[in-house]
Amino acid sequence: MGWIRLLLIGSVLVQASPKSVAPDVGPSAVLVNNELELRAAAARSARQDLNVLVGRRITIRRGITFPESRNIVRLIGITEQAEIHINMVFSGNYSDPRFRAENGLTFNCRQAHIRGLAFSGFDWDGAAIKSNCSELFDISRCEFRDIGTRRFAPRVPKPRRAEDTLYNQCIEAHEMRSGHISVTNNRFQRCAWSQPWSHCVYVDGRSVVVADNVFTDCGAALRVGGRGQERFAVVVWGNRIERPHPVPDPKGAAGMIQPYICDPGENYSTVFAFNAIEGAFSTPWTGAPRPERHFIDFNDYKELRLTVQTWAADTKVGRWISWDQWRSMGFDVNSRVAEPPAQK
Repeated sequence: MGWIRLLLIGSVLVQASPKSVAPDVGPSAVLVNNELELRAAAARSARQDLNVLVGRRITIRRGITFPESRNIVRLIGITEQAEIHINMVFSGNYSDPRFRAENGLTFNCRQAHIRGLAFSGFDWDGAAIKSNCSELFDISRCEFRDIGTRRFAPRVPKPRRAEDTLYNQCIEAHEMRSGHISVTNNRFQRCAWSQPWSHCVYVDGRSVVVADNVFTDCGAALRVGGRGQERFAVVVWGNRIERPHPVPDPKGAAGMIQPYICDPGENYSTVFAFNAIEGAFSTPWTGAPRPERHFIDFNDYKELRLTVQTWAADTKVGRWISWDQWRSMGFDVNSRVAEPPAQK
């Protein structure tokens, strides 16, 4: 905690005199206590590396953007009360001219590091946290709760794609073609209930690590991967999915949206290991699994129950894969199951 104390002292010294001006080079720190101060800090990050310290609950009512820059932003909770409540709730009227997709916090800097914060309350079209960072997006030891819990009528009577509905994510970063994404040691509670296309973590980049997170009473936990990436590596490791929340499918039938890595692809590598998943799922694995590129093993499925008789769907060639076929491909040979899943 010594470095935080030094940052706070520096922040207080800068703010103590109305004539003092923070330097435009090198890292600096600012303590924020409300929405206006957080917006001012976001604007300031365009000029310099910045440590933004949060010590209390802050409510924001519109999205805040950290502008495009070559700087590093650190958003740090320094007390147990540190929280950003995103009070953005859709009215249900898509024709309202004021309605548009908007994120809670958007990071367009070179690097963003988020630590020790709670996030809550986002029920809008977009993401609670969106990253367009060019180099690194790193979020750890944070809590996400009650995000995307409201379900709104779709834009069209029979939705067939995400754009036909209002959908949202807790964390979204899917345009980081040259950057690294790290989502570790976070907790998600009561999130991603709104639509089948909503997720707690929806990311892809040059490389991705999603590790040691806990998802409790949530809809779809993960969508990790990307289309068209030629050099891509993803590690999903040591996560727990507890008491997953049922989400209606696009036709309105009761169902369960599964955790999966979308489009693992043939040209990049995937590791999915030491994850524990419980609850009822339909075809837990969807994508293009290839044994020569993807390591999927040592997972704990003993509390997982299939609602259909297929284990995986190979979207590359359009075929269903049974549990026995899945294991014969070399996947989940050492994983734990209560009993072998039923065969199709």
